[in-house]
Amino acid sequence: MLNRRFILSGGIAALCDVFTLPTVSAQSADYSQPRILRAGKIELDFGPDAGPKRIGYAFDGLMPGPVLRYAKGTELNIRVQNDTDLPFAVHWQGLHVPNDMDGACGLTQEPIAPLNGYTYRFPLRDSGLFAYRPDHPQYAHQLHAGGLFGLLIVDEPHPPPVDRDIALVFSDWPRLATDDAQSAATNDHFITLNGELAPYQVITEPCGRLRLRLWNASADHIMMVIVEGAAPIVIAIDGQPTTPFEPARHLLPFAPGTRFDVILDLPTHEHETILFKLRQTGDDTQAVTLLRITTQGMARAAPPPLNALEDNFLLPTDLPLARAFRRDVIIEEIKKSDGQSAWTMNGVEGQGTGDDKPLLTVARGSTVVLGLINKTDSVQSLHLHGFYSRLLHALDDGWDPYWRDTFLLAPHKTSHIAFVADTIGKWRFASGSLTQAARGLTSWIEVV
Repeated sequence: MLNRRFILSGGIAALCDVFTLPTVSAQSADYSQPRILRAGKIELDFGPDAGPKRIGYAFDGLMPGPVLRYAKGTELNIRVQNDTDLPFAVHWQGLHVPNDMDGACGLTQEPIAPLNGYTYRFPLRDSGLFAYRPDHPQYAHQLHAGGLFGLLIVDEPHPPPVDRDIALVFSDWPRLATDDAQSAATNDHFITLNGELAPYQVITEPCGRLRLRLWNASADHIMMVIVEGAAPIVIAIDGQPTTPFEPARHLLPFAPGTRFDVILDLPTHEHETILFKLRQTGDDTQAVTLLRITTQGMARAAPPPLNALEDNFLLPTDLPLARAFRRDVIIEEIKKSDGQSAWTMNGVEGQGTGDDKPLLTVARGSTVVLGLINKTDSVQSLHLHGFYSRLLHALDDGWDPYWRDTFLLAPHKTSHIAFVADTIGKWRFASGSLTQAARGLTSWIEVV
């Protein structure tokens, strides 16, 4: 099985839960010296039920990589050392960063060549649940699908009181054929949580309150997750606070890259079970269990009323739609002569570099409305770098009450998103599916 270990620094033990991933902290670090984050190859063994061992990629020899945990207002100072055989940059998904730190390979920086390094240094201006992952027009899928990814948490000054704070990273893997572990993959896939074959087990005391920090780290897989046995309360989406709400049918739609912060108030008795299940075909009876939480031991005191997280004042307070810059974005699939699909935005099969023309150019401070038109037969996942957006209502008379950096777009449907382009630079807008992004579904937005 994977060789897991906890990496403790400063007073991090007080921040970690026994079920969270290996975690490092910069609370007591010398900010003038970067922390080294090393990317390299690793042997992955998920056990006999998942097929043979395989060669993957990992940060610091861990899959997922260590949780990087900071306090709001501190500084990230990390030098990424590339000990893999492929070039890449690191994208800090969801973080407000200077454009040259965004890690959009070929657009905001040159790739980090093998045996070379690159230093990322920027202030952490907002709190929340974020992620770090490889970016490259051709190689990001290979690296990310091999395990090169990790979580980044920036703690709120006043987090909600909970009994356990648990980070859970979902990913999916092809089950390899036993005759040729490196080249012959079957169509069968399996899911891991925190690098362990699902179902992942958590045992905790009754009547407590959990904070679950959930991330779909899959390179392509859209996961529809159903919660049974307790009412999940969402307090943040994609790292940004929202008014606490109970999702309809207890269903959490996870596009690749999506993050949810969820509060669970546990049953009051022992031997109760909460299940997180992956819906397979729209039939909940066919769902596969991903996570099993079981109550055991002496009950804790009843939790206090739940309050919302503090607002992020970096986000716009208003979206003046009447004077917004508007542009439609048509997504199409093209079948090529070799049987492979290519994907286009407004007829362009993007290369993911600054050599492409921008999807649009707007002045800093503009409100932008994008009409996302999906002319394909499949659900599309889209990720916007640099900005958070609201999903507008169908009549353009309001918006959903939460911010997103990743969206799902139903087949043959149109949705509209709105954001304020408040930071100058070149910002990638691409498929959340790294396969589709590499096959053309990528572009960028220029803010001047």
